Amino acid sequence: QLLKNVLRWRLLRRDGMLFLHDTGRHPAGGANSSGVIHQPVERLIAMWLERYDCAASWQRLVVHDDDGHGATPTRHGVTVLQRKVSLA
Repeated sequence: QLLKNVLRWRLLRRDGMLFLHDTGRHPAGGANSSGVIHQPVERLIAMWLERYDCAASWQRLVVHDDDGHGATPTRHGVTVLQRKVSLA
């Protein structure tokens, strides 16, 4: 509801950015498991935003540490979203 109101009432500037925490997959028990998405809402927000604000074209920048090479054995990072704007 919060993001819907932000878009409906135009509280985000045309060139504004949204930053989302991105935890990626966490281990799920078996050696063959690809893991489970720790916070599925993070991905859902990004997907919902592109569908709800369909008049805009959103671009993403995803930055995260590599699995197992950061401070923790799981991926952590951030996703930055911004509407694409014409440079002309």
